[in-house]
Amino acid sequence: MKKWVVMMLLVILSFTHSIQMVHAAKDEWNQLADLPTARVGAVANAVDGKIYVIGGYNALNETLEYNPSTNQWTKKKDMPSGRGGAASVVVGSKIYVLAGNHQKSFDKFEVYDTKKDEWKVLTDIPFESPSKGAYNVQAGVMGDKIYVLGGNEFFSYDLTENKWKKEASPSFKTQRAIGLVLKGKFYIIGENNNSEIFEFDASNDSWSAKKGGFKKVYLSGVTYKDNMILPGISPNRLYVYNAEKEEMMKVVVPNNDIRVGASSVIIGDMLYVIGGRE
Repeated sequence: MKKWVVMMLLVILSFTHSIQMVHAAKDEWNQLADLPTARVGAVANAVDGKIYVIGGYNALNETLEYNPSTNQWTKKKDMPSGRGGAASVVVGSKIYVLAGNHQKSFDKFEVYDTKKDEWKVLTDIPFESPSKGAYNVQAGVMGDKIYVLGGNEFFSYDLTENKWKKEASPSFKTQRAIGLVLKGKFYIIGENNNSEIFEFDASNDSWSAKKGGFKKVYLSGVTYKDNMILPGISPNRLYVYNAEKEEMMKVVVPNNDIRVGASSVIIGDMLYVIGGRE
């Protein structure tokens, strides 16, 4: 199992309105410091210029901080409920970790304060059917709410009132997916029968299907310059999805290993791909 981290420099990734073009002034992969422990299915988030990697199989409780300026990992306080295949969102300097799996499925909802190096256990996600399993819960934050999808159960958590609310259930079915928020909308990308990507618009509480998706699973993804980037799928391509045009593009990049169950984050123009397996 690979435990190293690679970084790619994306200086320019621009799309024209008339022709879909991707320009890379400089694109290269650089191998960085190994993770202290190899893992798949961790969550990774960028906060204040640092990367936080939490949990994952083979390191269930571990919380790590990576400093890009020193290329060093620092161990932080352990997560209370060890798990892999969870979802996470960032609000300010805090990282919220939701659901996941270790021997059994979790409805756990916990928050890590990166400034205080402290964990707090919050009210469980009120799933009626708790057996979601790993990689089957997606989360995104929009406004003052965290939205969580597990199967066809959809909830929001009000950060001002600290309360869960049941939202309208979507009709689609997708598995082993990821959730990304782009331009105020929540997207679900993963395996489904029609190779669709699903969009939730909180302004009118509605779901819609987008074209141009695929059936790939155990993905990682980030948003960058009004697009979604999905690394680790191909040895020499980055998959880039434009939601407005409903198009998935393949950007040629230097060779790198295909990896599933990895994590990815963006800091500035740097794309970091962390952990996973071949």
